[in-house]
Amino acid sequence: MNNKKTASNIQMIFTFLVVLLIALFLCSLTVELLTYAWLQWISGIVMIGAIVTFMSGGYFYCEMNTSGDDVEVKFYNVFPFGREYKMFRIPIAALVKYEIKGNRFYRRKLVLFQTSSGQLTRYPPIFIAAFSKQDMRDFKLYYDALKSNSK
Repeated sequence: MNNKKTASNIQMIFTFLVVLLIALFLCSLTVELLTYAWLQWISGIVMIGAIVTFMSGGYFYCEMNTSGDDVEVKFYNVFPFGREYKMFRIPIAALVKYEIKGNRFYRRKLVLFQTSSGQLTRYPPIFIAAFSKQDMRDFKLYYDALKSNSK
């Protein structure tokens, strides 16, 4: 289960938006008809806002695979600079529940819980703002299938 298609679409949209805003900013500096200070400020501020939103918005690529008795959850930010590839390996029998928190389009989080030494432990959140409705349905079906197979 993964959200590769949705994550790549979001990456393309943000990249196109940033390139368009850079072009508008450069045109406002060089083309005589567009040399308005307000246009330069607005395009610069919107460009910085788009980059910050893209960097910190929680738009992650997430992949979940079953490997023996474990679930491997691999994820990384789709922002192209400063990427960190991370992975959790969770025993299927210990996986208890999950919670989804946050806004649908910005910084939405998936939190996985497992039992360890008789206590409920929580994994660090995985940002899933790049999940579409279909990706969420696929995740829920995948999780339900995991839980039914582990019993």
